[in-house]
Amino acid sequence: MLWLALQFTRLALDTRPGAESHSEPLAIVEAQGARRIVVAANAAARAQGVRTGQVLAAAQALCAGLKTELRRRQDEDAAMQSLALWALGYSSLVARHGEDMLLVEIGASRLLFGNERRLLQAIALDLEGDGYACVAGLAATPSAARLFAAAGVSRIVRDAAALREQVAHLELVHGDLPRETCEALAAVGVRSYGALLKLPRAEVARRFGQVVPDHLDALLGRRAEVVVPMRISTRFRQHLEWPYAINSSTALLFPARRLVVAAAHWLVACQQSALRLRMGFAHEDHVDTVIDIGLGQASADRDHLLAVVRARLERLTLPQGSTALTLELSETQALNAPSRDLFVRHGEAPEDATQLLDRLQGRLGDGAIERFVLNADHRPERGAVAPTPASDAHLASPRHRSRQSAAPTPRRTGHVAMVPPQRPMFLLPQPTPIEQWPSFDWRRARLSLPERIESGWWDDADATRDYYRLDQSDGARLWVFRNRQAPHDWFVQGVYA
Repeated sequence: MLWLALQFTRLALDTRPGAESHSEPLAIVEAQGARRIVVAANAAARAQGVRTGQVLAAAQALCAGLKTELRRRQDEDAAMQSLALWALGYSSLVARHGEDMLLVEIGASRLLFGNERRLLQAIALDLEGDGYACVAGLAATPSAARLFAAAGVSRIVRDAAALREQVAHLELVHGDLPRETCEALAAVGVRSYGALLKLPRAEVARRFGQVVPDHLDALLGRRAEVVVPMRISTRFRQHLEWPYAINSSTALLFPARRLVVAAAHWLVACQQSALRLRMGFAHEDHVDTVIDIGLGQASADRDHLLAVVRARLERLTLPQGSTALTLELSETQALNAPSRDLFVRHGEAPEDATQLLDRLQGRLGDGAIERFVLNADHRPERGAVAPTPASDAHLASPRHRSRQSAAPTPRRTGHVAMVPPQRPMFLLPQPTPIEQWPSFDWRRARLSLPERIESGWWDDADATRDYYRLDQSDGARLWVFRNRQAPHDWFVQGVYA
């Protein structure tokens, strides 16, 4: 097995839009007892000497214009949940370690990329696109991978036999030993793994506890280590809060993007695709604003979901500023990725039209876009196709109805004709009695062989009819039927082009 540890070194900053690149120095602080400690600082603050772990007063002495914000652990936890789901796209075994580290087993998945370095390049591109900074450690044991990442050493050690030499110069405080144990070892001058490994095992266990030799055995691969993989919830619902009200839809795009990206990761990890999303914006003195976003076709594509949500937010008007956002995938289905053409011309993709309609619907509203879907009904006046709101098009498809409460199968539908019947291009809204058809004369008419339709018994609109193609001597061609139930009248159903 081969383990990859990802240490997210700027999580407190990366969960805030533009904090790292802002020109003004910024520090994220957290109260620890009576003091406030710097847990993260942006590039402008680090350039003036502000460092993680400093007391705020010392940081302000170094940087007079330092701005501070309180740490928001709930945002960091939501980001780590999203990142853990994202990591499941690279491996089926992902575990969280501490507040800001992921452990991923890549022994098999690395072969899909050719080698470990190409896999790490793909991961780095993903994280860079999402705005996360991390340090990766890759080793034959989970403890060694975590040690490399926590120490900020990007290293690949595939062979457990080489670990002893590779960890020798690293400090104990970066490993998994308890803090008090590291302090006790430092008190006798042992601060690195190299120094610790030179001590007699029995004496170390007697003086500092069995936890030290057990840790060394796990680190060097002499003892199996239990890794508990993360469990995926059966339904996606995530919540983000912020300390001040946001009125601008542009500003709301950042938390919305975080949640949509997390939802896309969940969809891929669970092999699901989204049909409907629900977004709830919380207000201080008003009921929540809830919007439902339906997709014309199920999708798990992150860019497509982001485009639909962005289009909807651009025309969203809130009654007052929002202080929190909840995103829920209210309807999903099993992922059924469409087959693509082997030769697709540049700029073309089979799903482009569907994605365009979803974006237009998000921008113009649910009622502005309609799709024509197949209508599984043999009665022509019910329509072979029917206009349906774009967001509900998937509900009208025969496949979806078969999973839900589908209409019963007709008793029988037979064709007396020896060749497949030809249907007209134009259907009348309602059948018209043939006597009312302009200039109709039975003496100039010729009928084809009949097509029999018997359907509709389940909704009290039973239709028992024989359909004919009727040719008139003047060239007009009609689609007519004769009721097989009394009264046996004739009607015109459509006109051939």
